[in-house]
Amino acid sequence: MGLLKALKEDEVFTFPDGTTLTGRDVVEPSVAGRKVVILGDTCDSSAIESIARDATVLVHEATNSHFPELDKNSASSYQQLEVRIFICVPN
Repeated sequence: MGLLKALKEDEVFTFPDGTTLTGRDVVEPSVAGRKVVILGDTCDSSAIESIARDATVLVHEATNSHFPELDKNSASSYQQLEVRIFICVPN
């Protein structure tokens, strides 16, 4: 099997019975990979911009953007936010 997988696209392998296979008969063409970038809104994400460029999929969680009243310096504000998220309390 290793010999067959190593065939280049136009190379031919001949079995003892005369059957022939080319590389394209054995191995499918390469497929481009995918780039998935997942970000959270817990800090400034501008540092990831160059890495995220040309991503196939970008997922950016943005809970804090929906809570403009969130006081980022208040632990109780974060606790209230957590309660609203987990029990799905509308604004």
